[in-house]
Amino acid sequence: MLVPFNLDSLPNITCFGFVSYKEPWIHFKRNIDEYIVYIIANGELYIKEGDYNYVLKKNGFLLLQPNQVHIGFKKACCDYYFIHFKQNELPNLKKSRDEILNEILKVRSESLMSDPTTYFDDFYSMCYLPKHFHITDKSVSSHFMYSLKKSLEEYNKRSEHYRIVFSCKFIEILISISKEYIATEIEKQPSTYSRDYLKVDSIQNYINSNYTNKINSCDIEQAFNFNYDYLNRIFHRMTGHTILNYLTIVRINKAKELIEQTTSKMSEITLAVGINDAYYFSKVFKKVTGLSPLEYRKKRR
Repeated sequence: MLVPFNLDSLPNITCFGFVSYKEPWIHFKRNIDEYIVYIIANGELYIKEGDYNYVLKKNGFLLLQPNQVHIGFKKACCDYYFIHFKQNELPNLKKSRDEILNEILKVRSESLMSDPTTYFDDFYSMCYLPKHFHITDKSVSSHFMYSLKKSLEEYNKRSEHYRIVFSCKFIEILISISKEYIATEIEKQPSTYSRDYLKVDSIQNYINSNYTNKINSCDIEQAFNFNYDYLNRIFHRMTGHTILNYLTIVRINKAKELIEQTTSKMSEITLAVGINDAYYFSKVFKKVTGLSPLEYRKKRR
């Protein structure tokens, strides 16, 4: 089950904490007008909401709905984080899981291709949360638990604006959960589209992480253990760009950021985005933006 969550407004955090039950414990019966998120650090939690029984284990996530009775149905030792929040009623989900996956894949691809220096009014603000989910990637779960621990430390300091600060952090937590769930679901899909998307997504992430280095077709083949022409065809079909064209766009977008935000020389910026030839950089920059690097700096400032 997926729950749509609109990111246009911050959730009103009413309570955030951590509890540790070293002796077997059963959750009490409750019905409140708030959403509750449970994230399990260790042990197990057995809880029922409506007609559904949920078994939460280490790295488990559960979103409880407001105005519904929830109660434990089995004793267990458990350490968990809890977050209570109020939000405008989450919209009813009218799309199938496959429709949501395709929507998110499209948005993710567009996001990776977007120009970070350009402002858009129509940000994609919908986040789809799993009702119940278990994080299996150990590196992801370790980072996630560390983030929760540090967030709780800051929350408990009660410094000014602490609720707003944690509301922002909570949005980040929800987005991370959503992305991890979507990635898990995509990997389960048997369709060619899903497999191809995973290849394209991996290539895009590889380029965004390594654009400062020399990257050619041989490097792509070695990194992904597939024929370059095959990967390039898939990439072009799903993004509208060849792999090397996408690399150029990423480099120019990064260069635009550096031109706007720093006073670095153009020769320094050229090297910083993985291009060794200043003349070639200027030529490509003008082809992509319509302006030379110096003209772009003058216009933006």
